[in-house]
Amino acid sequence: MDNVRIANELTRIAKELVAVKGEPVFDYDAAKALAGQMKTKIKAPFVSATVGTLGGKERPHIIVKISLDPKSEWTNGIYQNSRYGIFSLDHFGSLELYSKYYELPKMRKSRAKDGKTAIDKINKYIALAKSERL
Repeated sequence: MDNVRIANELTRIAKELVAVKGEPVFDYDAAKALAGQMKTKIKAPFVSATVGTLGGKERPHIIVKISLDPKSEWTNGIYQNSRYGIFSLDHFGSLELYSKYYELPKMRKSRAKDGKTAIDKINKYIALAKSERL
């Protein structure tokens, strides 16, 4: 009896979450395609985009790693020794810069309505970061 009650409560919470955050922007297959587009359309010397399914395939997210320095210039070949940024794009379209080189500018968490908007926002951040002399 308790398992049924818990399952009903989890279903109710999931419905509330969808009502608050809106409909998902992409599914798993679209996320894989978008990650491929990001690798080619983001204007940085190093770009890596991977799809994660920690919450299950129905809730994919994309992790985008960028570096403003070519891989050959990283000190000791270590990614974190470059001017880097790591972005997270969840399936609701929430784009967040959650790790970066300490001298790079901050970026507010934002909402992307589609993949093109997310790519544009990342490219805009890269242009801003390049314009500030580090």
